[in-house]
Amino acid sequence: MRYVLFLVLSFFGCLSSSFATSSCTPGGICMSLHDQSNPWDTIDPNHAVLHGSVHVYLIFYGEWNYDGTLAGYTDPRINLLQNFIGDLNGSSWIAPVASYYDAAGAAATNLYFAGAIFDGAGNGTPTPGSQGNTLNNTTIINVLKRALTTTSDVRMDYSHTQLPTEDNAIYVIVGHHEVVANLEGETYGGSSATHCGVHYNSKYFDTTSANASYSSSWTLINNTNVKFIYVADPDTSSSLCEFFYSAGQPTPNGDKGGDALTNILAHELVESITDPVFYSVDDQNNYPYPTLEFGGWQDNTNQAEIADYCMQLPYPNTHYINNNTNNAPYTLNVGSHYYFLQGIYQAVGGPCIY
Repeated sequence: MRYVLFLVLSFFGCLSSSFATSSCTPGGICMSLHDQSNPWDTIDPNHAVLHGSVHVYLIFYGEWNYDGTLAGYTDPRINLLQNFIGDLNGSSWIAPVASYYDAAGAAATNLYFAGAIFDGAGNGTPTPGSQGNTLNNTTIINVLKRALTTTSDVRMDYSHTQLPTEDNAIYVIVGHHEVVANLEGETYGGSSATHCGVHYNSKYFDTTSANASYSSSWTLINNTNVKFIYVADPDTSSSLCEFFYSAGQPTPNGDKGGDALTNILAHELVESITDPVFYSVDDQNNYPYPTLEFGGWQDNTNQAEIADYCMQLPYPNTHYINNNTNNAPYTLNVGSHYYFLQGIYQAVGGPCIY
């Protein structure tokens, strides 16, 4: 759910009887798919996971400056993330996601980069994002609404455009280094960060207060429950978000923050696919309304999703570029591209697959 180092020393118990389909290990990790026996549960059993081909859109938020020349946007992280999404498509790394399913079949392992836009891109002059440098529960939804309902944002060539609104898509908001997001009591980006990335859905994202009636704060955008991710600049909270690289260690693409972003984004993407519309046990207790909608695969006993158990170093499938341990480590190689990624917890009793 939220990307932060998830250290688990012991596990106690499994999920309650309101979950019909589960996969448990002797250590007590229980990944389960919510069923329809819980009277609060109204999710369509055919949409507990995302299927088929999932479009991924990138919204670069903040001072990703367009320099006013033919060079355009020169930050290498822009191309890195676009290439990365394409390289994940059908890759060996994402294959374990297909072990998760709902009534309609296996979860998607086909991801397609479908477009990128910029909110805050100044033509020759760095310009803050439309909602300022500090995002909150309300303004991050405004970022999505601006991207999906107006032509205020711009493409790579600085022409104005509007992203399509799709139910089977994931919209990734990538914060520039000056941006801090305070979302549902957690901080993303900056020296006080508590987490590095997170995935949500717009319908059940609280845009008011922690005690608000959700029936008055549901958010559909163009009549769609939009699935979205927020990732902060890892460089602004390096010890938390770049812990998998030791000091001075080379990274696959020569940019520690950019390479960390690929790992954080990978984590949130697979959890968005397998748990696109989620609620935790705490949320259920805080908001006991009959229209509550549970998501896909979770271990609610430990408040975890499928990537949360597989973050700890060392990554067992680690290789080194050109087979030289002095070079950068990687766990996924697609053509000339290399990425150092954590594992995914496999549905059928584990283990973590890298």
